[in-house]
Amino acid sequence: MAWWRRRQARHHRLYATSRLAQAGLIDVRQAAADLEAAAAGAPAPLADLHVLHVLHVTELWLARLNTARATWWQDTPMVRTASCP
Repeated sequence: MAWWRRRQARHHRLYATSRLAQAGLIDVRQAAADLEAAAAGAPAPLADLHVLHVLHVTELWLARLNTARATWWQDTPMVRTASCP
């Protein structure tokens, strides 16, 4: 859990702008409390730690989604084809 403690401020900044919270899918206060407990080394079931990991990865993916699209996504015009008889 040393990794969590070293990056705790980054995690809190990420959750402060949480898109999942904006969508009403998570409670940021609960996520922050769970993060604090994990960083403090509180005993937790492996499933709880997995949920924190998935939450973190999802937030990172959502945060980068718009910038990633702007850099590599390319719209192509729709090509109209004749209908099959």
